Amino acid sequence: AHNALDIALTSYSQANYTAPNWTTLTGFSTNGDTAIDAAGTTGDVTSAQTVAIDGMVSVTPLEVNRTKIEGTDPNGNGLATIDATTPEVVIASSIQPVIISVETSNATLDLTDLVNLKTGTGILPQMTITAGSASVEIPDGTTVTAPGWNGIMSAPTAGTTSGTAPAGFSVGDTVIEIGSPDHTLNFSNAVKITLTGVTGTVGYRPTGSTVWQTIVTQCNSAIDHSNISSGECYFHDSGNTVIWTYHFTSFGGFNSIVYGCMDSIATNYNLSATSQTGVTCTYPTVNGSILFFS
Repeated sequence: AHNALDIALTSYSQANYTAPNWTTLTGFSTNGDTAIDAAGTTGDVTSAQTVAIDGMVSVTPLEVNRTKIEGTDPNGNGLATIDATTPEVVIASSIQPVIISVETSNATLDLTDLVNLKTGTGILPQMTITAGSASVEIPDGTTVTAPGWNGIMSAPTAGTTSGTAPAGFSVGDTVIEIGSPDHTLNFSNAVKITLTGVTGTVGYRPTGSTVWQTIVTQCNSAIDHSNISSGECYFHDSGNTVIWTYHFTSFGGFNSIVYGCMDSIATNYNLSATSQTGVTCTYPTVNGSILFFS
């Protein structure tokens, strides 16, 4: 019976399981050996062997398109790369800090081991996620809350510029989507988002909305967001823009729309008018009527 459990255990590969699930799987084998030693009858031995083998079978492995935290850096941070082959990473520990590199679109983080799916609430480890023109830093011990959420978090990926921009702006080239397409993820601590190369006005589009909102509050500094306790603030830092936010959705930079004065021909006298941005334009007129051409 012990030999049967050994053979069964060697048929599994630790690389195919998250750390907690691998511990559970090997635990069935260990407990089975203990039960076999304590068995008083042949039937008890058979029963102990069956329970152990069935238990190992019941442990969920990683799917073929998922990865897990593989190895650590010198500081003890867990490391993972999300790419086209494995576009989802499983985060199974709320204690170990993790650093995740995203190299594909539609990348996701499976946080179901950390989140109570009945309440949509869970405690997250310190996480640093880098993806193209954006990076995200979640502080250690941050509680995430999103009732009805399935525990799958979208990594920062290039987002769409669709939607209505604030007056006087258009949505710029740098837009990221992060969190959930169906639910707003709210955090107990402010989360840091850095938009690389963005130096102007920034904003966000709430989940489920088509209207962009401008972030108007400036943080005290790139690392000091103590002037907000909810919502979000921004700070321009060395050619980038840092956003501290208590929620995840779509974030991006805005381009200012410049309204200039129209070209015209003067044949009589000038009359002043005002453009949409409040700039005074002087237009030539003919018999009191402004004359334009294009």
